[in-house]
Amino acid sequence: MNKPDRQTLLDNLKVSIESLLKRKTLVIEFEKADGTERVMRCTKYPPSTNVKISDSPKKTYTRNSKNLIVVWDVDKDDWRSIKVDSIKKVSEYK
Repeated sequence: MNKPDRQTLLDNLKVSIESLLKRKTLVIEFEKADGTERVMRCTKYPPSTNVKISDSPKKTYTRNSKNLIVVWDVDKDDWRSIKVDSIKKVSEYK
């Protein structure tokens, strides 16, 4: 049996995380582009605000968009993106 390649694993991880984000608030630990660690409480749809999915970020992602997850940062009340390959840990916010 063939071992899945890195991109397939990242694609599967992205799909799994995005599925959870549509239903729950998650805590995602990841490494930012500048190398610092970040812990973010986030969701795909912020039910406690008037923000709609159609209000998603105005920024257009082109390079490596496939490897980004766009989320609502619960603490900053704004859209943010996370590189899938920078994720260290994912847990449910309680």
